[in-house]
Amino acid sequence: MNEYDIRPPLPFQITGDFIHGASFALHMSKIDFITWRRNIDTGAYWIKFHSASGKEIRVQTSVSDLNYILDKYSEYKGSKPKLKYESDAYELDY
Repeated sequence: MNEYDIRPPLPFQITGDFIHGASFALHMSKIDFITWRRNIDTGAYWIKFHSASGKEIRVQTSVSDLNYILDKYSEYKGSKPKLKYESDAYELDY
């Protein structure tokens, strides 16, 4: 491992059925749906968790972390096949 392999800590953690960060904690059962959008300048992804109460929680992360969240959410919901996002040439950048 060298200095370039060191990665900043994730802006969230998933513990059991909770996703939580520095200023939020959300049980997976409270997430109605998840949306995301790529920042064309940085390549980072903004993930938005939508809840039934109308509240939204946003997290900025990488595509691999986006897929980690989608995998854990799919696992919680019992989805088959599990969700996985793969960027393609038709992704909207606006």
